Amino acid sequence: MPSPNPSSNTPSTPTAKISVAQLIKRQRRRMAQRMQAQGAVPAAHGPGAPGSQAAVYASALANSVSSAANDAVVLAAELGTAAPIGPAVIALLSLAYRANVPAMLVGPHGLGKSEITAAAAHELGIDCISRDLSLMEPPDLVGLPRLDSGSTTFVPPDFLPRETGRGGFLLIEEINRAPRFMQATCLELLTSRRLNSYRLPDGWLPLACINPKAEGYHVDLLDAALMSRFMRIEVCAAVSSWSAWARQPGNNIHTKIIEYVESVPNALDEAQGGSNPRSWTYASRTLTAAGAELLNRSPDTVVTALNGLIGPVHTTALMRLILGTELPLKPADVIHSWPTSRATMHRWLRQGRLDLLATSMRIMLQWVRPEGVAEQLRASVRQRGNVWSFFNALPGDLAEQARACLLELGYTFLIPKEMRDDEGQADGGRGVAK
Repeated sequence: MPSPNPSSNTPSTPTAKISVAQLIKRQRRRMAQRMQAQGAVPAAHGPGAPGSQAAVYASALANSVSSAANDAVVLAAELGTAAPIGPAVIALLSLAYRANVPAMLVGPHGLGKSEITAAAAHELGIDCISRDLSLMEPPDLVGLPRLDSGSTTFVPPDFLPRETGRGGFLLIEEINRAPRFMQATCLELLTSRRLNSYRLPDGWLPLACINPKAEGYHVDLLDAALMSRFMRIEVCAAVSSWSAWARQPGNNIHTKIIEYVESVPNALDEAQGGSNPRSWTYASRTLTAAGAELLNRSPDTVVTALNGLIGPVHTTALMRLILGTELPLKPADVIHSWPTSRATMHRWLRQGRLDLLATSMRIMLQWVRPEGVAEQLRASVRQRGNVWSFFNALPGDLAEQARACLLELGYTFLIPKEMRDDEGQADGGRGVAK
């Protein structure tokens, strides 16, 4: 993704004013307050809490997982372990340039690490040259030897800057995918700013961007000597920074893509079932290129293309939003993709689409009716928590209708606390345990 809005205010980092322990304690307090606001936390939830209260607490905890994961980006930034791609990273790269300390951006693919480096160079009024080290042989970087008056000199490649000019960033990509002998060529460049006969002009700073050594990345661990030459900057995606960048007219991000990403928790986090910013940018280009004509004539073509970029779950929800012919939620949507379904319900409520909410409620009530499904939900904390959260998210009269039906079935373990007007009545029905 191209860089987020560099003109936005850089978020402050409170690590100088608050300890790590205090930050973690604050995050736990946020989760507790969120659960209490949902009416889900019982008065006692320790080892001696009644079984019904423990079940409610477990369901509420399952419902809070996605929100807690969303808070992880904020906590990581507060702890100084990660900086959201956007103004915060531009500020760090600007500081590295002024300090003349090589910097390395470390983060998952598709965040826009190279683009944010170019944006930082633009902000500083300097140039940016980028090369992929994994595609190079030693002569491609250190140059070819030649005899000059009986001495061997090296002719540097033409991409290396010869004059100071405005200065700039020399960005080395994929350094941890390159062979060891190529990594070694960078040591002199990072320390003394030289490559054999070549000297990096004043005002130029070497930088690097890498993916972390983690599952799914075929990369090597960089040795300590090489890593010690960099200011290591962990980076992550954040919706606020991405949204600020996406809304800039020149970036041409489809309005429906922006609306969807802003409304769905973890839409930018692949570890939580989302997609990376680059994939959303490609999805935007695909929608723009398709236009209304292809969407109407051959929607399957657009769906297949989007499936290959952001996956079928997000594609289905996005197409419902785009076409305005949304379908009610199905049980599979609730139990397997609750964060996305919750965002859809909230959007329907804002848009006044009570028809879709009512139909979804009727489908869910019909689905939970068989005793076999109830037993399935009792056996799965996650599924029970998602279904409980669905009924908890219903507004007004729909919540009352759901409560009456669940009471009639005796499925009080699916009734949120604030929907119960009489605990004695709730324990009646068929005598099913909460």
